[in-house]
Amino acid sequence: MSYVRELPTSDDGRDAAMSTAKQRKDDPNTTNILSQANSDNLDIRYPLLLQKISIFQSSEQTYRNCVINFDKKIVKIKHKSSHGLQLVRFKIVDEDAGWDLSTYSYYMLPKDGHLPPMGTEDEIIQMAKNFINGETARIGDGGIALVDIKKVDVAAMLVELNALRLAKQDALDAMIQAQMDLAEERALVDKLIESMWGDIEHASQDMPKSTAHEFNMTWGMKFSHVPDAGIVNIKTEDFDTHEIIIGVSLRIGSPKGKGGAKGSSNQFGVDSIETLNLGDTHLIATHLVYNDTIVPIKVEEGKAINITVKMKKKNLD
Repeated sequence: MSYVRELPTSDDGRDAAMSTAKQRKDDPNTTNILSQANSDNLDIRYPLLLQKISIFQSSEQTYRNCVINFDKKIVKIKHKSSHGLQLVRFKIVDEDAGWDLSTYSYYMLPKDGHLPPMGTEDEIIQMAKNFINGETARIGDGGIALVDIKKVDVAAMLVELNALRLAKQDALDAMIQAQMDLAEERALVDKLIESMWGDIEHASQDMPKSTAHEFNMTWGMKFSHVPDAGIVNIKTEDFDTHEIIIGVSLRIGSPKGKGGAKGSSNQFGVDSIETLNLGDTHLIATHLVYNDTIVPIKVEEGKAINITVKMKKKNLD
């Protein structure tokens, strides 16, 4: 069974690697195997990593809250402004006193009264401004202020929306800066972990393999399992005469496929194939004068199995 070390790629992995090493280093009953430079760097980098993770997470949450607050407000002002412009249109269509087609120009609306686009933040904000400016200009020319949808209400909402928009942008800038700071810290931490693991491997280099592996893990190293190949020892023979068969093409894998470890029986009718196709699989044997033979096999990691493939000759009549 083989293992390869697996440097962490997540903050949780970095935290685990550094916290374990620091606990071992600081344990008075444990010999510190880390170099002085790495020990000192660990005491600095570990708390900084946690601090910058916390700052980024906090800034990310702040930004999300700002987005939620802004989105709620912009939906409200969208509804309020569009309803105000619709009310203007209804009064013109109904030919209320003081309302005619020329009134549309106050609100920057076309003569058919169709509302402006409302697909983006800027379009919604501009629509709100058009309603406010339209009411201001119309009232200035002697018109009576709308009561159902009031200019002052939309104006107050627009002030709040602009404040929320600025807060959202400030929160985004803070989150981006925190993300950059964290990325910079991660790079330094990754170099430190790799260097610490070098110290750990150096300390365990004279230990037996299994002992060294356990020792390394107690210092925070992580590993991924690399499967050892299984070995299939194969003998090919005639089903009836038991004579060896030379030149049998051998493959380990799916009978319907073409992939897998391959081999060929030698002058002694045997071959040994290493394969990572572990578990239940098949051995497929083919030969020009013999029928294809498929043998179910079970390959175990790091172990050898012996298989005799008995092949029947083709009926060439």
